[in-house]
Amino acid sequence: MTEPDFIERRRLPRFDTQIAAVALLPAAMNVRVREIGVHGVLLQGSEAVPVGTAGSLRITLGGVPFTADVQVRRVGPSRAGTGLGFEIAAAFVGIRPEHRQLIERFVKQ
Repeated sequence: MTEPDFIERRRLPRFDTQIAAVALLPAAMNVRVREIGVHGVLLQGSEAVPVGTAGSLRITLGGVPFTADVQVRRVGPSRAGTGLGFEIAAAFVGIRPEHRQLIERFVKQ
């Protein structure tokens, strides 16, 4: 089975990564950050999370602690080749300016 054509809707780039993180959605769960950009993240976790769930994400990005409030926008099974579990797309809400700048620097590396 082939994957359907994907239409890219992002206005700003995201950076592919494999950073381990902790997400509180609403209970703590270990996730991997698959992609990160200034507007949000694509997480991979072992559990599905309901769309609309609010929580927070804690990671270390380029050696700097990073915490941001997020809201789940989309959840689906992991794509082929990315492992078992679920992909969780979450948007940043109320991100601090210094964390936005940190992401911008990280993406440009």
